[in-house]
Amino acid sequence: MIGHDAACLCLDPRTPDRALVNGQVIALRPLEAKLLFALANAHGAIVGWTHLYAALYGYHPRDPVEPGNLYSITSRLRRAFRRCPPAAIIETQSTIGMRLLADVYLPHLPTDPDLALPEG
Repeated sequence: MIGHDAACLCLDPRTPDRALVNGQVIALRPLEAKLLFALANAHGAIVGWTHLYAALYGYHPRDPVEPGNLYSITSRLRRAFRRCPPAAIIETQSTIGMRLLADVYLPHLPTDPDLALPEG
């Protein structure tokens, strides 16, 4: 938990095309969802650029990561979050990475195959 003045963010892997922010539905593009899930799983800790790049694109780059493409994804999210104050949900540490400034709810999904969610 971040704090009582923090935004409330609900992410559900069953519906990765949207998030619930302070009670309002925000449409998400695939890379935006991947970024939010990667940050949410860090529980408020800073996530490094290389780890974020791997979470979004599926591999670790050999060379140092240029965070410019991550900045553009974050910029789109911040514009969407402005409709749901407090809007400061993602913090950028320019030489390190990013972290999520929100109380995050990630519903636990069943792990027993007999309890799995139906397809479609």
